Amino acid sequence: RLALPEPGRPRMGVHLARPRGSRRAYNRSSVTRTLRREGLRILEGSRSSLREQISAAAHADLLVGAAGAAMTNSLFASDAAIVSWATHSFRADNVDVWSSIAVVGGNRFHEVVFPDAPASRRRAGTRPYRVDRQQLRRAIVEARRAGVGSSPTAE
Repeated sequence: RLALPEPGRPRMGVHLARPRGSRRAYNRSSVTRTLRREGLRILEGSRSSLREQISAAAHADLLVGAAGAAMTNSLFASDAAIVSWATHSFRADNVDVWSSIAVVGGNRFHEVVFPDAPASRRRAGTRPYRVDRQQLRRAIVEARRAGVGSSPTAE
Protein backbone atom coordinates (compact mmCIF):
# COMPACT_ATOMS: atom_id res chain seq x y z
CA ARG A 1 0.00 0.00 0.00
CA LEU A 2 1.37 3.40 -1.00
CA ALA A 3 1.18 6.40 1.27
CA LEU A 4 0.01 9.48 -0.59
CA PRO A 5 0.89 13.00 0.53
CA GLU A 6 -1.27 14.50 3.22
CA PRO A 7 -2.61 18.02 2.57
CA GLY A 8 -0.56 20.67 4.38
CA ARG A 9 2.35 18.31 4.98
CA PRO A 10 5.76 19.58 3.80
CA ARG A 11 6.92 18.07 0.54
CA MET A 12 10.47 17.38 -0.58
CA GLY A 13 12.78 17.69 -3.54
CA VAL A 14 14.04 14.43 -5.04
CA HIS A 15 16.92 13.73 -7.43
CA LEU A 16 16.19 10.61 -9.45
CA ALA A 17 19.80 9.50 -9.82
CA ARG A 18 20.93 7.39 -12.73
CA PRO A 19 22.80 4.22 -11.76
CA ARG A 20 26.48 4.07 -12.56
CA GLY A 21 26.95 2.92 -16.13
CA SER A 22 26.00 4.21 -19.54
CA ARG A 23 24.88 7.79 -20.21
CA ARG A 24 26.60 8.97 -17.06
CA ALA A 25 27.84 12.38 -16.10
CA TYR A 26 31.62 12.74 -15.81
CA ASN A 27 31.05 14.94 -12.77
CA ARG A 28 28.38 12.80 -11.10
CA SER A 29 29.82 13.23 -7.56
CA SER A 30 29.93 17.01 -7.72
CA VAL A 31 26.40 17.11 -9.21
CA THR A 32 25.16 14.96 -6.31
CA ARG A 33 26.82 17.30 -3.78
CA THR A 34 25.24 20.33 -5.48
CA LEU A 35 21.78 18.75 -5.39
CA ARG A 36 22.17 17.77 -1.73
CA ARG A 37 23.07 21.40 -0.95
CA GLU A 38 19.85 22.39 -2.69
CA GLY A 39 18.03 20.15 -0.19
CA LEU A 40 17.19 17.28 -2.54
CA ARG A 41 16.93 13.67 -1.44
CA ILE A 42 19.06 11.41 -3.69
CA LEU A 43 17.20 8.31 -4.89
CA GLU A 44 18.92 5.82 -7.18
CA GLY A 45 16.36 3.72 -9.01
CA SER A 46 18.45 0.55 -9.21
CA ARG A 47 18.83 0.58 -5.42
CA SER A 48 15.23 1.49 -4.61
CA SER A 49 12.05 -0.52 -4.83
CA LEU A 50 9.32 0.52 -7.23
CA ARG A 51 7.16 1.36 -4.21
CA GLU A 52 9.86 3.64 -2.81
CA GLN A 53 10.29 5.42 -6.17
CA ILE A 54 6.55 5.99 -6.62
CA SER A 55 6.14 7.21 -3.05
CA ALA A 56 9.08 9.62 -3.39
CA ALA A 57 7.63 11.06 -6.61
CA ALA A 58 4.15 11.36 -5.06
CA HIS A 59 5.60 13.32 -2.11
CA ALA A 60 7.90 15.53 -4.19
CA ASP A 61 7.38 19.18 -4.96
CA LEU A 62 10.50 19.06 -7.15
CA LEU A 63 11.83 16.11 -9.20
CA VAL A 64 15.25 16.47 -10.80
CA GLY A 65 17.10 14.02 -13.04
CA ALA A 66 18.56 13.08 -16.37
CA ALA A 67 16.05 12.40 -19.15
CA GLY A 68 15.50 8.67 -19.15
CA ALA A 69 13.44 5.87 -17.65
CA ALA A 70 13.64 7.20 -14.07
CA MET A 71 11.83 10.38 -15.10
CA THR A 72 8.77 8.23 -15.84
CA ASN A 73 8.23 8.50 -12.08
CA SER A 74 6.97 12.02 -12.75
CA LEU A 75 3.69 10.30 -13.67
CA PHE A 76 3.15 9.87 -9.92
CA ALA A 77 3.95 13.48 -9.05
CA SER A 78 1.21 16.02 -8.70
CA ASP A 79 1.57 19.78 -8.64
CA ALA A 80 5.38 19.52 -8.79
CA ALA A 81 8.21 21.09 -10.76
CA ILE A 82 10.08 18.64 -12.96
CA VAL A 83 13.65 19.58 -13.96
CA SER A 84 15.11 17.23 -16.52
CA TRP A 85 18.46 17.43 -18.27
CA ALA A 86 19.72 15.88 -21.47
CA THR A 87 22.44 16.23 -24.05
CA HIS A 88 21.59 17.74 -27.44
CA SER A 89 21.55 14.40 -29.27
CA PHE A 90 19.48 12.57 -26.63
CA ARG A 91 17.05 15.48 -26.36
CA ALA A 92 16.37 15.57 -30.07
CA ASP A 93 14.73 12.15 -29.92
CA ASN A 94 13.02 12.33 -26.52
CA VAL A 95 11.95 15.78 -25.34
CA ASP A 96 8.27 15.43 -26.23
CA VAL A 97 8.03 12.17 -24.29
CA TRP A 98 9.38 13.58 -21.02
CA SER A 99 7.57 16.91 -21.18
CA SER A 100 4.27 15.14 -21.93
CA ILE A 101 4.70 12.70 -19.04
CA ALA A 102 5.62 15.53 -16.67
CA VAL A 103 2.52 17.62 -17.33
CA VAL A 104 0.02 14.76 -16.94
CA GLY A 105 -0.27 15.35 -13.17
CA GLY A 106 -0.45 19.12 -13.42
CA ASN A 107 3.31 19.51 -13.14
CA ARG A 108 5.60 22.12 -14.70
CA PHE A 109 8.42 20.89 -16.93
CA HIS A 110 11.79 22.66 -17.04
CA GLU A 111 14.52 21.40 -19.33
CA VAL A 112 18.28 21.88 -19.22
CA VAL A 113 20.32 20.89 -22.29
CA PHE A 114 24.07 20.23 -22.20
CA PRO A 115 26.48 19.79 -25.10
CA ASP A 116 27.25 16.29 -26.27
CA ALA A 117 30.47 14.62 -25.21
CA PRO A 118 33.32 14.61 -27.70
CA ALA A 119 33.06 11.99 -30.42
CA SER A 120 34.02 8.47 -29.47
CA ARG A 121 33.15 4.96 -30.52
CA ARG A 122 30.02 5.09 -28.38
CA ARG A 123 26.70 6.07 -29.90
CA ALA A 124 25.95 9.78 -29.32
CA GLY A 125 23.19 9.27 -26.71
CA THR A 126 25.28 6.87 -24.60
CA ARG A 127 28.51 8.85 -24.21
CA PRO A 128 29.50 10.20 -20.81
CA TYR A 129 28.82 13.95 -20.59
CA ARG A 130 29.44 16.87 -18.24
CA VAL A 131 26.60 18.51 -16.30
CA ASP A 132 26.96 22.27 -15.93
CA ARG A 133 26.14 22.51 -12.21
CA GLN A 134 25.53 26.27 -12.28
CA GLN A 135 23.09 25.93 -15.18
CA LEU A 136 21.32 23.08 -13.37
CA ARG A 137 21.16 25.07 -10.13
CA ARG A 138 19.69 28.08 -11.98
CA ALA A 139 17.01 25.81 -13.48
CA ILE A 140 16.12 24.52 -10.00
CA VAL A 141 15.93 28.04 -8.58
CA GLU A 142 13.75 29.13 -11.52
CA ALA A 143 11.48 26.09 -11.13
CA ARG A 144 10.98 26.87 -7.45
CA ARG A 145 10.40 30.56 -8.15
CA ALA A 146 7.83 29.83 -10.89
CA GLY A 147 5.66 27.84 -8.53
CA VAL A 148 4.03 24.63 -9.56
CA GLY A 149 0.78 23.29 -10.82
CA SER A 150 -1.06 26.50 -11.58
CA SER A 151 -0.80 26.14 -15.35
CA PRO A 152 0.77 22.88 -16.49
CA THR A 153 2.97 23.59 -19.47
CA ALA A 154 6.20 22.39 -20.96
CA GLU A 155 8.68 25.25 -20.63
